[in-house]
Amino acid sequence: MQASRRLTAGIGIFAVLVTLVVTGPVTAAGVPLRYVDIVFDTVDVTRDVPYGEAVTWNGTPVTLRADVYEPRGDPATNRRAVVLVHGGGFAVGSKSNLAAEGMELARRGYVAVSVDYRLVAPPQMTWCSLAPEGPECDQRLPAAIADAAEDVGEAIGVIREHAGEMRVDPDAIAVFGHSAGAVTSLYLARGTIPGSGGEPAPTPSVQAAVSLMGAVAPEDMVAGAAPSLLVHGTEDTVVPYAAVEEIHATGLTLGNDSRLLTHVGAGHGFDAEETEVTRRHVVAFLDDVLQPAGRDRVEVVLSGGQTGAVAGRLAEGDIRFTQGGPGRVTGVSGSGRLATPEGVATVSIQVSSILFVPLWFGSIRVSGGGLPSVSMPVFLGSTSASAARAYGSASWFTGRLVPFTLHWSVEQA
Repeated sequence: MQASRRLTAGIGIFAVLVTLVVTGPVTAAGVPLRYVDIVFDTVDVTRDVPYGEAVTWNGTPVTLRADVYEPRGDPATNRRAVVLVHGGGFAVGSKSNLAAEGMELARRGYVAVSVDYRLVAPPQMTWCSLAPEGPECDQRLPAAIADAAEDVGEAIGVIREHAGEMRVDPDAIAVFGHSAGAVTSLYLARGTIPGSGGEPAPTPSVQAAVSLMGAVAPEDMVAGAAPSLLVHGTEDTVVPYAAVEEIHATGLTLGNDSRLLTHVGAGHGFDAEETEVTRRHVVAFLDDVLQPAGRDRVEVVLSGGQTGAVAGRLAEGDIRFTQGGPGRVTGVSGSGRLATPEGVATVSIQVSSILFVPLWFGSIRVSGGGLPSVSMPVFLGSTSASAARAYGSASWFTGRLVPFTLHWSVEQA
């Protein structure tokens, strides 16, 4: 079943059918960072925007519609966008299911577009491998995924086509899916057809994908996929955790940016605490991968005790490099604020290397972001430098003799 190309020229993604206003308090400490903190207290919701037409499984014509969430009074251009894809086993559900996520993203400065797509007749379908040699599938599943991916891809194409009107950066579009919507999102991120073994699909590209309780067939994975954040529970009986572990490992082997957030003991759904942890990771992930080209990339990984990882592009600030000759960095300095899964961290780097000797000296400071403050000298360790990147590691003990290791890496985008 094929979705029609476009509606008539007089109907665009900005057609206003119903507009609602929703308000809420701004709760951000200090100076808020767009896309990381809540920076808007009012969101405009434009409902039932038609973006395409299609024919359902039983031959019924249908108009595909979306709800658009935007921060009110936002003067920014080239805003980041997230397309929201609901779950429901490809049989039930609607764009309104992700209204809370649309509000949350818009209050942080995103344009969020929650879409409907074609569904099949109940009952709901459970996950299975789509590969020919895999366990037997509900025969409707590959076609249902393909239809959903085609429809959501149509919406992405319309957004990109109307990027100027929507004030959206066409190169900063992510897709976020729940369950069946997560499966759809991952196929869009990989640009492949379900059950094809990696055959390319004619769908618009996206720059990132967030999957909550979704997976794809490992055989359909390809190199060059968009960065993906996989969020999954170990006790999921609908989409088994083992399937997600496999595609995560496969993605890394292919050289893709794949990140896995595991909720131990969770099933096909998360409780309040797991949902909050997920939200923080999603915010940090999207801020990392949707940063515009030209930003400095900073990665600081702390291990030991209760600390976690800080990784991403600086949301605010600048890192400077000192060249010591062709192909070599001899100094790195600067500071900025960085989104982490626990909040916003401040990073300050002032290090130098000895010319022609792989040794660094200086200091790296990390504070905030849910991490204990670290201010450590860097003298030597596993270090290296090049024209576009400087990195190294150092280890130390805290006052309670807890071992910590800091791996730091800075590169120019």
